[in-house]
Amino acid sequence: MSRFPWAIALVIPAPLRGAFEAFGQQLGHSGQEYTIPLAASSDAAEPTHWGLNSKSTNAFKAILEGTKPPGVSQALFDQLFSQVSSRIRPETEYYGGANFKALIAEQGLVVLSASEDED
Repeated sequence: MSRFPWAIALVIPAPLRGAFEAFGQQLGHSGQEYTIPLAASSDAAEPTHWGLNSKSTNAFKAILEGTKPPGVSQALFDQLFSQVSSRIRPETEYYGGANFKALIAEQGLVVLSASEDED
């Protein structure tokens, strides 16, 4: 079994990007995870949302399903994760961006500019 068995697609509101990046750093990530600019229209001047498209561990899947990690306040966890749109699928849906493309379509969003994280 793969160490990263899940395709994780996330969409967050643009104003919360810093808070989500800080949360990611608490979990040992780079703090530069939400790199795909999104909006309702491809001619938008600024992103209204940011996306993440990744393969993930069972531990992060559990967080997305509501398991608060140690050291994170319940209030912060609830505030952030009430704002996340997510789609969790088997890792095979990561390749080619299938999982991410499905999530942004469900949310009525488009990618504003090309990003290597998109696929």
